Amino acid sequence: MDFLTQITPHSIVLTPNRRLSAHAIKKYNRLQHEKNISCWSSLDALPFSSWIQRCFQNYANENIETLPFILTPTQEIILWEEIIRQSAQAEHLLQVSGTAELIQSAWVILKQWRFPITHPELNSTEDAAHFQEWAKQFQTRCQKYHWLDSSALIEYVTDLIQKKKIKLPKNIYLFGFTELTPQQEFLFAECKTQGCTLIQPTSHKISTHTKKINLLDEETELLTMAKWAKSLHENNSNVSIGCIVPNLEKKRDHIVRVFSRVFSDEKKFTLNPLSFPFNISAGKPLTSYPIIHCAFQLLSLADEFISHETISELLHTPFIGDAEKEKIQRYKWDIALKQQPLTIIFKTILNDDEAPAKFKKHFNELIHFFETLPHQLKISEWTAIFNKALTLAGWPGERSLNSQEYQLVHRFLDLLNEFSQLEKILPNVSYKTALHYFNRMASKTIFQIQSPDAPIQILGLLEATELNFDAVWITGMDDQTWPPTPKPNPFIPLHLQKKLNMPHASSDRELHYCRELLNQLKNTAKQVFFSYAQQTADTPLRPSALIHDIPDITLEKLSLAEFTSPEKNIYDTKQIELLKDENGPPIQSNEKIRGGTSIFKLQAACPFKSFSELRLHAKAIESPQLGLKATERGTLLHETLQLIWAKLKNHKTLCSYSESELISLVQESVSAALAPFGKMSRYLLLESQRLEKLVLRWLEYEKSRPPFEVIAREKETKATVANIPITLRIDRIDAFPDGSQLIIDYKSGKQNNIKYWFTERPEEPQLPLYSIVHPEKTAGIVFAQISAEKMQLMGVSQNNLALSSVKLLSDVKYTTATSWSEQLTAWKKTLENLAHAFCKGKASVHPKQPNETCRHCHLHSLCRIYEVVDENYEYEIE
Repeated sequence: MDFLTQITPHSIVLTPNRRLSAHAIKKYNRLQHEKNISCWSSLDALPFSSWIQRCFQNYANENIETLPFILTPTQEIILWEEIIRQSAQAEHLLQVSGTAELIQSAWVILKQWRFPITHPELNSTEDAAHFQEWAKQFQTRCQKYHWLDSSALIEYVTDLIQKKKIKLPKNIYLFGFTELTPQQEFLFAECKTQGCTLIQPTSHKISTHTKKINLLDEETELLTMAKWAKSLHENNSNVSIGCIVPNLEKKRDHIVRVFSRVFSDEKKFTLNPLSFPFNISAGKPLTSYPIIHCAFQLLSLADEFISHETISELLHTPFIGDAEKEKIQRYKWDIALKQQPLTIIFKTILNDDEAPAKFKKHFNELIHFFETLPHQLKISEWTAIFNKALTLAGWPGERSLNSQEYQLVHRFLDLLNEFSQLEKILPNVSYKTALHYFNRMASKTIFQIQSPDAPIQILGLLEATELNFDAVWITGMDDQTWPPTPKPNPFIPLHLQKKLNMPHASSDRELHYCRELLNQLKNTAKQVFFSYAQQTADTPLRPSALIHDIPDITLEKLSLAEFTSPEKNIYDTKQIELLKDENGPPIQSNEKIRGGTSIFKLQAACPFKSFSELRLHAKAIESPQLGLKATERGTLLHETLQLIWAKLKNHKTLCSYSESELISLVQESVSAALAPFGKMSRYLLLESQRLEKLVLRWLEYEKSRPPFEVIAREKETKATVANIPITLRIDRIDAFPDGSQLIIDYKSGKQNNIKYWFTERPEEPQLPLYSIVHPEKTAGIVFAQISAEKMQLMGVSQNNLALSSVKLLSDVKYTTATSWSEQLTAWKKTLENLAHAFCKGKASVHPKQPNETCRHCHLHSLCRIYEVVDENYEYEIE
């Protein structure tokens, strides 16, 4: 920046971006300090686009004539979007908004290259012809309403310069431009004609120490760059460091995490992230910040239906009214709502008695407010309504905002004012349309939190040109990233883009541009490192051809700061104290025992699971899911069969039904079972068809059985086993002509095996429990496996039931009992042992089948089975 020492009065410095302007001003001020000058005129430095707007505004201030209205970027894109929506091609487009962005880009490029919209070459492809038609409409509408877009504004200012209606500076310094567009060249040529001196400072050649290094992958590349920057900063906190990353906006959050982890290793930086010695230039979309995201969630509540995810976020956010006062109640209600479908009617759930009172008050008022809204209004009127709606919801919350949140709220309110300006180009619109455009504005608004200057700057490639640092690291210099793949605009004929050498039109164009940019980057510091990854996923990478001639350096020769991840620090310093405590407090005489038959099943599966779930009440928070849950499908099957057998009653009646009668009975029963789930949706219709086919197949199987009568359905029996009160619910009991009974448990799953009844830790103990509670007439116990893969009764019986899948006790190889009474005694002993262990508080982490028992268990963080496994347990957890 040597030219700054030669700046004379009445000069202006134009740059391609705001960062470079600010850098030039800062550098100029530093030079004045070094000269011991106490008072000086500020350097007039600003981006090219800002200078164009200033020229127009100065002209407007000096003239009373009616001047064109300058469209904002948002107004431009929405105008394009409206033109496309009203065209015949709109119905064939999947994303009108995305098309509008490409169309606007094509318009800007043609304006920058001073290529007429009406040129016949634009009609050479179908897409280009559509663009030409839309562009003519855009031009006509702008002329009709006296509007100017940003590209046309440059032409307008150029025309004013030609007419000598704008006062020009004596000297114009064009600083940091890698290239000028034909439109800019024409404007500056006019400036020169008017006697203005144009100066384009050349980059000062710095004697650089330039090296390239290859690293394993992108993660290693970023981590190494962060450790390198930290090492330099630790050695000299005044050194300026540039960390340059291609496509920074896409990698921003990941880079922030990497640098934060590396620098938080220093105790002095652990308290406040804002005190980190680095700044990242890339901002994020306004809607990605939680406080703004919450605002748009509130405004979207005008829709009748709402997702459970949105409700959950509203119950947890601190950015609505009374969130701090009611947070415990709101968290509890959120857990209760996990039983609801994924999409529900918000107004309906607010009637829930468990809904927190203040939450209910805020949102009932908000819903009522939305219900009274008119169909269409002006944009300015919708702006006021958005404000009112957010106020009713108590946004942005009751607690004091931190600095970041305060900046975000102010930017949001400024954006609301900008949104009201859309009234100039949009007619009256609905609430939904207005919110769509406002949300779109916010999502396209990139916001960067204001933070103090830092010695380490993380920048994108274009931002870093002409900046000066003491040391620079540039990542992503592999052959897949640099130069980037050409991305010609699809709405301008490709041959035309190549002929006019337009941006991103061809590989040669990209290569030339990137070579020029790289030469500028080489002169940003005395020490410059280029790095590239050896691979991405499974794809091997090579260095870019543009850095092929740069000497290599190895990782060992770099000065890197020591860094150990927090996870490894914790692991390395671990001191595990093994305390074998496998017993909880025994059941007290006045303690209410909960769990019923689940006690035996869980105690057999894993004592710790039984203790945690039934006595500590530890359970996972359910997540809503699409469609019916497995338990709900099982309940539907049970309810359907219960209704069917309430009508049929016995085997004889079943066999007497014709095919059509049976189909009709099944359809009626399925419909009745599905009634509690509400209106028959397309999904429920498919579910009913699946269930009908399944049940009809099962009834065909039932016809093949010997005669029986169904004497009980969903029967409840209360009993006590080893001082544990239980309630047995038996799906069905069939009676045979001799008076003996078969106990049936419906199973819709596939993993059913009777061998587990005969172990000391039975997996499905409900049927053995019933057998010992009512041993008199029980002839056998069976699973009724009802699944698409298999239909069968499988179990064990005293007598031959003429069913191959129901075995006689004497044929079961898993038991040593020789008689039914002996087996009942064995079951009684096994179940009583489980009951006694539960009552004594036995809670060892001892899953029966780890790979099965632990797979669907949610208690891993509590039992820590994946960390410590008892050496006496002979199993391996996958």
